[in-house]
Amino acid sequence: RSCGEADRRTATAVVRLANAIAVPDRVGALAEACMALTYAEVLRRGGVLLHGATLWLDGRAFVVVGFSGAGKSTLAARFPGQHLHDEHAWLVPHADGGWEVWRHAEFRGPREELPWRVPLAGVFVLGPDRTVTATTPLAARERMAAVLVHAYHAGGAGGGPMLDAVAALVAAVPVFAFAHQLRDPPAQVAAVLREVCRGE
Repeated sequence: RSCGEADRRTATAVVRLANAIAVPDRVGALAEACMALTYAEVLRRGGVLLHGATLWLDGRAFVVVGFSGAGKSTLAARFPGQHLHDEHAWLVPHADGGWEVWRHAEFRGPREELPWRVPLAGVFVLGPDRTVTATTPLAARERMAAVLVHAYHAGGAGGGPMLDAVAALVAAVPVFAFAHQLRDPPAQVAAVLREVCRGE
């Protein structure tokens, strides 16, 4: 069984499931349906879905994208109470030219104390280097490819809008290559991310 509620004022919705453990296939199907519906709305608004974790620092969202196993969830776990999610990131533009991240509860339960919509500070492409925590600027021609490879591709008629959305995103927000040394304290990692987005 499931029940839900929507709040038009804040543009949020919550779906609650009962007996979820007994019907995992149905839960998975419902989750996929919710993701598909949300993605359709994100595309309609000129946004994109990225495979990434999102840290919430100083009221802004820092999206870290990467392939499976790159360390996104490990990074997010180092910031308890400061990550919005660790797998999917909905990025949506708004009228003032900026972008925002829409938070979602994923499969790990909602954290109601965190905001549902957060201004986007930048996108960081997590690489394999674990010897240092550092960022590296990407050339303009590299930014599109670096983000596109971590975007969930919309098939059919959605393919064009998705490409347009990625192009608009990388033109509007900072995009950096990112290396994460696990021995560096979270405060140091956060300082590295903040520094390159200062003033953005």
